Amino acid sequence: MRTTKQFLLILAIILNSLSAKSQVILTIDTLLNFPDSAVAGQTYFPTTIVRNAGLTPFQGTLQIGFQTQNPVGSIGFLYFNNNPISLAANDTVLLTPTNGFIFDTTFFRPGNNVVVVWPVVTQLVAQIDTVTTDVFLLTTSGLSSPTATTLLLSPVPAHDYLYVRSTKEISIEHVRIYDAAGREFPVESRPLENGLREIYLGGLPSGNYIIETLFRNSTPLRGRFIRVH
Repeated sequence: MRTTKQFLLILAIILNSLSAKSQVILTIDTLLNFPDSAVAGQTYFPTTIVRNAGLTPFQGTLQIGFQTQNPVGSIGFLYFNNNPISLAANDTVLLTPTNGFIFDTTFFRPGNNVVVVWPVVTQLVAQIDTVTTDVFLLTTSGLSSPTATTLLLSPVPAHDYLYVRSTKEISIEHVRIYDAAGREFPVESRPLENGLREIYLGGLPSGNYIIETLFRNSTPLRGRFIRVH
């Protein structure tokens, strides 16, 4: 009797294990072209590779949703298409937005945003995996500030060094440099007298750039400059 019970118990465990392994498991395999920094209003084409990590083939609609955690609760879609997709076990599919994706202030706020991305399916029970990424949203125009209204940049165009200060001569706490595609470039900077800050541009290729300056207890200011060799 004990042997029979032990056999049935082992059989139940095996069947449960096979059942769990046979389900559809959709996971974000790779998130491509999702920028670390984005400019509000510009169009990007973030592509997503989704993998069926389970043993059961997938057949149905497959969309890619996102939710910002900073701020919390903003939900949208990176990819939305009602056409059915077939995805064999351990197979992958590349999903690309047809019209691109715009990082706007409806779902994102200026500054750093923490974004969770996951596959979305309908009429199917599937295990879903997520991926978390960060995006820093820039605006194309400078923002007003009660203490710093304008950025003064020199020389323009800049060579190895760029000097920046506000018209109110408020000390700059932090500096970020971005290219036209929203990619951030690390730079070295140091404060000088009268609110002036020196920025070393030695690692930047020639081209057009956006500078963002952060002030203590103040709204960020942004400007544009050209770097030439």
